[in-house]
Amino acid sequence: MIIGWFAIWTSRLSTDEGYLLTSLREWVDRGDLYGDVFTQYGPAYYLVFGLPARLLGFTWTITAGRLTNLVL
Repeated sequence: MIIGWFAIWTSRLSTDEGYLLTSLREWVDRGDLYGDVFTQYGPAYYLVFGLPARLLGFTWTITAGRLTNLVL
């Protein structure tokens, strides 16, 4: 866990990480996947991570995404 903590804060943001978190945040804020929010991925990712965020009023950030990856 300590090595993972160090790794997430010393590594650069990858383009996939930024793309997924940005599209997830847009889906939580605006809705309508594939209509308002462009994505190449299926809806499972958005339902698993976005639906609880939408129901709880949580906003996805880079820090929240990296901490979620560390916990998982």
